[in-house]
Amino acid sequence: MIYYLFLVVDILCAILGNMLIKKGASHLPNFETSKNWQEVALSVSTNWYLIIGLFSYGISFIMWALVLSKLKLHIAYPIATSLVITGISIGSVIIFKETLTLLQIVGIVIIMIGIGLLFFNQ
Repeated sequence: MIYYLFLVVDILCAILGNMLIKKGASHLPNFETSKNWQEVALSVSTNWYLIIGLFSYGISFIMWALVLSKLKLHIAYPIATSLVITGISIGSVIIFKETLTLLQIVGIVIIMIGIGLLFFNQ
């Protein structure tokens, strides 16, 4: 049962990492107009959103390795990826004010139904 908790932590850290990297990317200089790669590298290496996002990815990786040590890949992977996609979609709407079309919302609902079928049919 603890491995399902690891899966939840993996999913949450992956969502958090993506959201932080998106936020951090909005503070980077324009790569197309910046001629100074040192400025870009310094901007990336001092951007706390990117640094914490990378750390969050690291925690996610560790949790994922623990999950895969005990759970079936064909069950864990679809659950993790679909919940990450769903979480990022919802988080993008709430945090970044992005919009979802009706078709995208229907797609998320279908993903959630698929997760239910995978999880409860094992």
